Order: sequence, then structure tokens, then C-alpha cells
Amino acid sequence: MRHLAKSLAAVALVSALSSTTAFASPISFTTTLVGDPRPDSPDNLVVTVSVAQDAANLRVTYWTVDLDMALYPKARLDEFGFSLVAPDSQYTFSDFNLPYTPVTGSLNGSGGAKFLLTLDDPNGNKYDATNVFSLRFTLTKTSDFTMADFTSAIPSCSDDTILGCNQLAAHLQAVGPTGNDSGVAIGNYPGSGNPVPEPASMLLFGTGTVASWLARRRRNAAA
Repeated sequence: MRHLAKSLAAVALVSALSSTTAFASPISFTTTLVGDPRPDSPDNLVVTVSVAQDAANLRVTYWTVDLDMALYPKARLDEFGFSLVAPDSQYTFSDFNLPYTPVTGSLNGSGGAKFLLTLDDPNGNKYDATNVFSLRFTLTKTSDFTMADFTSAIPSCSDDTILGCNQLAAHLQAVGPTGNDSGVAIGNYPGSGNPVPEPASMLLFGTGTVASWLARRRRNAAA
């Protein structure tokens, strides 16, 4: 009887684990990109990125890129770049609500940072994502997405120390005090293992922030 009880307990445990796996919740998260931390670039850039996995097909994820910048009503999304774990050949874009195009090469304005996947805005800016119109698309992988696809993605590093290394970035136009500037909002996936900048980098960042504040004060005084 004792052996039978142990066997039944083992079967129940395996069944419970299988049930938990079978009914695991699909991936769903939101992360915020902010910037631009460089002293000569516009501040208060905010882009919200949301990702949701299809519960019926775990190879499919739905992405939304929202500009959230009341200070810059004419802001436009020039490029959006992000990194994932697998090679880019394992991912396929579809169902764009705006005619953005997958491209290769460095993200505009990011100091040479090249992300695994990058989307470029359509010609003429007529159909750019703005504060009013979000960018939405579907990304499909050759195998099931797991959270590690995001959190373990290798960050893309900029030549600019202040920008550092990030898993996602957005190049924005029509921002800044006059609406004629551009800048980069940067960030990482929730729960990412992307390390915090080293103390030397943080010192540079702090110095840049002070310099930015002083520059804005001088501009305001001149105005």
C-alpha cells in the first residue's frame, strides 16, 4: 500500500506539472523607452512598447509602439530597433498598420548602435507613427516565443558612452523646444539582465545632465 500511495502521489505531481505547463499564461508585457540623455539632445522623450503573445499560437506576438509626448505634439517615429535572442532569420514581420519597412544597419542617431531588427518609417513622413497613431505589427518566430527571447537578448551598444547599451531604441523627429530636433529614446525589456552602467558611465551621465540643465538655462535667459 505504501508503494502504491507513493506511485499515486508521483502520478498526481506529474499531472499537476503538465497541467500548469499546458495552461501557462501567454507572454504579455509593457516597457518604456526614455531619453535623450545626451546634453545636446532634447529631453522628455517617451515611447511605450507593448508585446502580447497569441494564446492559440505561441510563435506569434503582437507589438504596439506608442509615442507619449504631450510636450512634442508633432513628434514622429523615424526608426524603431530592438534585439531578440535568435538570429534575425527566425523572425518574420506582418500585418503592419503603417507602412514601416524592416532594414539593416545602424539606428539613426544612436551613435552606431545596430539592433537585431529595425523598422524604418515610410517616405515622406505622411504615415509615420505619432502621438495620435501608434505603430502596430505582428512578429512571428519559427519556434515558440519564451520570455528568454526578450530578457536574454544581447543589448546593442552605442559609440556614445552616455547612450550606453540597450535592448530597444526609438529615433524620434520633430521634438525639442522648437520642434525641429531629433533624439533617441532607449530602454530594456522587463526583467532584463542588461547590466546597470558602470560608475564611470554614470558619472558621465550625471555630468551630461548638469550640462544639459545649464545649457537650457542659458538658452532661456537669452530668449
